[in-house]
Amino acid sequence: ILPALFEALITALASVIILGMAPLLALAQGFVLAAVSPAVVVGGMLNLRRKGYGVSKGIPSLVIAAASLDDIVAISAFSMCIGIAIRDESTNVVWLVLNMPLTIFLGLGLGISGGLTLSLTKLWRNRWQRTALLLLFGLIAMNGTKKIGFPGSGALASIAMGAIAAFIWKGLCHRCHQKNHGGAGGDNMVNETGKDMEVIWTMICEPLLFSSVGTALNFRTISVRIIPRSLAIVLIGLVGRIFFAYLATNGAGFTKLERCFIALSWCPKATVQAALCFLPLAMVKESMVGRSEYQIYVEMCNEIISTAIISILAVSYTHLTLPTKEDECRS
Repeated sequence: ILPALFEALITALASVIILGMAPLLALAQGFVLAAVSPAVVVGGMLNLRRKGYGVSKGIPSLVIAAASLDDIVAISAFSMCIGIAIRDESTNVVWLVLNMPLTIFLGLGLGISGGLTLSLTKLWRNRWQRTALLLLFGLIAMNGTKKIGFPGSGALASIAMGAIAAFIWKGLCHRCHQKNHGGAGGDNMVNETGKDMEVIWTMICEPLLFSSVGTALNFRTISVRIIPRSLAIVLIGLVGRIFFAYLATNGAGFTKLERCFIALSWCPKATVQAALCFLPLAMVKESMVGRSEYQIYVEMCNEIISTAIISILAVSYTHLTLPTKEDECRS
């Protein structure tokens, strides 16, 4: 929570000072920029885990889980801020404020239910059944929660579901070995399902996701005069994020270099920014037409779009080809 919260606050303050943006809209923009792109982070961390880097301390798993929780906080806070900033008489402010805790409780509830269902290994004996069920439950959680107005709950439910299922699978395996029953092998079940999901992600989901991000970026909306100011806002927010992410990992048993790596791993921007940056303008055009401040809000929303696009372009992801542990030993 700490890196996302402080990046959002620092970015919002910079937007008010540099762009003269309304505080609530600036805060909404801050949470848009504070969201980490799970699409970038997951691919990078899976690559590290596959090559054996940071596995003993659980760094890839930590980065993936924390990045996803970061998005839940950012999306929920964005929904609350933008709902208050651009609202009509029918908007219930109390409901907007309660949206974040409800998002968390709903996500955890769905995740626990899905994880317990996946743990019924007598029903799901085959590898393909466990993989298909995990994928199906994840899709239901993501799309179902979005339909009922809690878009952040789906990601939390998916994380909790996978973690609980893996924990129970390993526990069942341990008890089977204690009783000399053999068993299907909890570690094998976790590894097999993880490999299947990695293949689905790499071969299908990742290309589709980044293609959709590319089609969402409309460079005609960017004004030349706003580029340096937007870039300054993005960089100010990133400096704040890296600093507070480094602080947040203090006392967790990591070296200074590992803490720097974790902080930098939470910087990529792409999918969430592309998905959310156009929402404020759509809301303004839907609910503020005819009001005296309509044109001002349109301009500020265009600034949000421009800054989000610049953040995607500026905070790019460099894929490093790293040697495996075996290669290091040989060299």
